[in-house]
Amino acid sequence: MIPMSYKAARLAQLAAVKERPATPGAERVIWQVTRACDLCCAPCRSEVFNQPGPRQLSLEEGLELIEQVRRIGQPQLVLTGGDPLKRPDLATLVLSAHRLGLPVSLTLSGTPRTTPRLVGLLKAAGLDQITFCLDGPDEATHDGFRHVKGSFRWTLDGVRVAQAIGLPIGVETSVMPDTVDQLGAVSALVGRIGARHWQVTFGNRPERDPGCAFTPELHADTVRRLSALQGTLNYRVRITPASYFLGNSPVPGCTSRWRALELFIGDDGAVERWNTGLELGNVRTTPLAELVALATAPRVHAA
Repeated sequence: MIPMSYKAARLAQLAAVKERPATPGAERVIWQVTRACDLCCAPCRSEVFNQPGPRQLSLEEGLELIEQVRRIGQPQLVLTGGDPLKRPDLATLVLSAHRLGLPVSLTLSGTPRTTPRLVGLLKAAGLDQITFCLDGPDEATHDGFRHVKGSFRWTLDGVRVAQAIGLPIGVETSVMPDTVDQLGAVSALVGRIGARHWQVTFGNRPERDPGCAFTPELHADTVRRLSALQGTLNYRVRITPASYFLGNSPVPGCTSRWRALELFIGDDGAVERWNTGLELGNVRTTPLAELVALATAPRVHAA
């Protein structure tokens, strides 16, 4: 018997995974492929890391994770960071997801790494879309949020690079209590640059800056403003409420109950239900399908 080359064996393995019956699971899986980032954004999980975390999933572990994602269905796979462009094997991860039939997108902050060469390589590997983080309608607001001068300009440069290569773009905005009144101006900018969707996330983390958390009234009012604004726009708007208002008793005027299952996987393999802080386990020790089953199990309430 002639031994298979590594490439042939790998392709056969991917084909076998692709043909397995899919188990209903998550709608989106957001994977923080690295914590490494040169920015220092207010609500970011990466905090201040210009190098990968010490327990970051290896390439082999990442490829296995992508196969596990395919086994739970066909969710959208969102690769984020940190700055995912700082991961040198990013194109390999994108290619693996694409070959398994997973829709795969990238979420980026504005940095000089968004070059035509790199974006073109990712598109060739099967990347479907790039979402750019844009946290204000102007340089002063956005760069102040990202704590790096030039980030706003780099973001718009990245948008132009992606569009020139033919990749659809989206925008993600982290709204803070002091930027709520700028959402109208941001929405106009989102429309001007030709984004297909706008993700608005309540980006404050009370444990980091308790004095700037949304009040229930401001949170509900902001959701109402965004809902009203949505009807006037020619692109989709997705609202991610603040995690501390999620649950069975949403604040008045805020439809923030749990709906579709969305998972966040940290760079070290830790899994939680997106935007809830509900920790489920780690893919290094428990198959993702089991963690999905745990996340979708009926919750028992105390009598």
